[in-house]
Amino acid sequence: NNQTLLKASTDIARFFCNKYAIPKTRSLPGIRGHKEMPGTNTDCPNILPWATWMDLLNNGGTVSNTPTTVNPANNA
Repeated sequence: NNQTLLKASTDIARFFCNKYAIPKTRSLPGIRGHKEMPGTNTDCPNILPWATWMDLLNNGGTVSNTPTTVNPANNA
């Protein structure tokens, strides 16, 4: 199920962000997609709902179908 995968991916990303002091933002330094990194041209296999993913990364909890807003200044 996609919701379970989103939650699991944010759980592992949160672990590494906390362990290596990686900012939990959608800017560099921070979290970027494959194609958003310098020197790459591959995209993720599917469209990632970044607002939902970032909300889960920063706030945990469960996936909802309600759109969420990501505040790039939030380094929580």
